[in-house]
Amino acid sequence: MASFEFLAIILTGIGLTVSITYYSMVLRNQNKTRQAQLFMQVHSQWKDRAFIKGFYDILNNWEWESIEEFWGKYGQDVNEESFITATEITWYFEGVGQLLRDGLIDIRLVDSMYSSRVIDFWEKMLPVVSYLREQAFGRPNPDYYINFEYLYNALKKKRENNAYKV
Repeated sequence: MASFEFLAIILTGIGLTVSITYYSMVLRNQNKTRQAQLFMQVHSQWKDRAFIKGFYDILNNWEWESIEEFWGKYGQDVNEESFITATEITWYFEGVGQLLRDGLIDIRLVDSMYSSRVIDFWEKMLPVVSYLREQAFGRPNPDYYINFEYLYNALKKKRENNAYKV
């Protein structure tokens, strides 16, 4: 009789272990699927012609020597459309950085799709972001676009660690 009880305990333990393992695998796969779905929602912005046009216009055509010249050409008081375009794009990257920081999207996906674009855009806009952090709107705000910077740093680190070789 004791051996039947022992066998029942062993079988229950095995069944529980198999169930937990299976459930863990299902959760892991669901998590990957959710990350992929979220990433594709994030990526859908790159199908928007206005977003793409604004992004490449800023990256390839906007030029300034000083922060005063930037505000004189692209600031909200003199060129509202340009200012809104720059704000939309930087806020977009701010959001992607927050998703990455929270572990909701995988750095590998972001790296494979955006790495050089994010890096180039951040480096171009860094003087503006620095100004915004130091004194824009009458007060310092050191956290301005902090998640965009997090995204930039994560992608730079990933690139350096992978040492992309052809």
